[in-house]
Amino acid sequence: MEAEKEVLRTLMSTKLKEHSLNQRSNDSKQICTKLLSLEPITRSDTVLAYYPFKKEVDIKSIFYPLLKRGKELSLPHSNLDLSLTFFTIDGEFEDKLVKMKWNLKEPTKEFYNPTVFNEDKKVVVLVPSIAFDLNRNRLGRGLGYYDRFLAEHNDNVFTIGLAYDFQIVESLPTNNFDISVDLVVTPTQIF
Repeated sequence: MEAEKEVLRTLMSTKLKEHSLNQRSNDSKQICTKLLSLEPITRSDTVLAYYPFKKEVDIKSIFYPLLKRGKELSLPHSNLDLSLTFFTIDGEFEDKLVKMKWNLKEPTKEFYNPTVFNEDKKVVVLVPSIAFDLNRNRLGRGLGYYDRFLAEHNDNVFTIGLAYDFQIVESLPTNNFDISVDLVVTPTQIF
């Protein structure tokens, strides 16, 4: 199964490289427009987003609109134990993000406080991925950061996977540790 996942990661990596900057930009804008009008987002108290890495769907354009709507906005920090800690950010986050592992921009406790989770909050998690299937299973980068986080918090959050259309496949190999998302948004579909 892991070999099959690696083949898919390689295939998607090739497709991502072929996806031009202009196409990525247009697709990301379409996804962001859809996101801002989705009921789980409009009804949420907190949105756990991500700072785009490499050729992931670029969702930075929703950060300020979410903050203006009074949403608590959080970004992940990758820990050495392969877990994620989300930090609540403010409108001046660009200058406070630090390049960490793999040159990924992340918040740190130097500038921000960890996001507090409780049952009263309506929390949405925006989940990047290499691929999704029609059952909303996801294929990540292979280190399990999001799977670990979602395993711990899945009962209290609504998850939305973000992908370009070519990242949707009929089915993905999955195991007990893989956690599917509640909704997938691409430039042309929501399922």
